[in-house]
Amino acid sequence: MTYSDVPFPSLPPEQETLFAAVSSATRHTEPLDVHLILRRDTADGPEVLLSRRAGPVYAAGLWHLPSVH
Repeated sequence: MTYSDVPFPSLPPEQETLFAAVSSATRHTEPLDVHLILRRDTADGPEVLLSRRAGPVYAAGLWHLPSVH
């Protein structure tokens, strides 16, 4: 199953017209990536959580913000 196979949710009749007015017949296909920024204050100053990409992947060895997509 792909994202485009997921059916639209059922809406009450009063919201159906509004939903149809602001949406198209097809779903968006743009990739989406969500980044999480975790910051904490310490005695040595602020810290930000980063992770390092490992293995045979794109940009291996580089630091990045934790993310999901």
